[in-house]
Amino acid sequence: MRIITYGTEFDNNMRLKLVQEKCIIYGKESALDSPKKIVRVMNEVFGLNRKAEEFLYLITCLKDNPTGFFEISHGSVDYAQVRIADVLKRVLLSGAVNFIIVHNPPSGNPNPSIADLDFTRTLQNGASVLSINFLDHIILGNPDYFSFKEKNMLMEE
Repeated sequence: MRIITYGTEFDNNMRLKLVQEKCIIYGKESALDSPKKIVRVMNEVFGLNRKAEEFLYLITCLKDNPTGFFEISHGSVDYAQVRIADVLKRVLLSGAVNFIIVHNPPSGNPNPSIADLDFTRTLQNGASVLSINFLDHIILGNPDYFSFKEKNMLMEE
């Protein structure tokens, strides 16, 4: 599987565009068709089991094959600011119709906080307005994880 990470920058006309940052060949999985596989990739490739900082990643995908990974926020020891618009902007720029959010709380506790619940609900509402499929929000703990999809906590379309 090719894992391509992207960033964003403005072009000469001040239009936002995607910029490929790196490409990693990952041979352990052929498809990301379960939260468990996504957790394995995120931990092994991106090292998202760190406790010192919170990261938020967006994975855009076609079926179960990832088309891009984006770092949305690189926070401090107890907080990472994330705007719904920043998440959806990257989904739209990539042309994806499906996406997954992954983050790790600094505490290592994968259980969703009130802020996680509110963020997930608001993000799903925004994605729905744009006819984009929000497939899952996965919280990486140490060593466990929490999947909103697995817990049936996402609104049905």
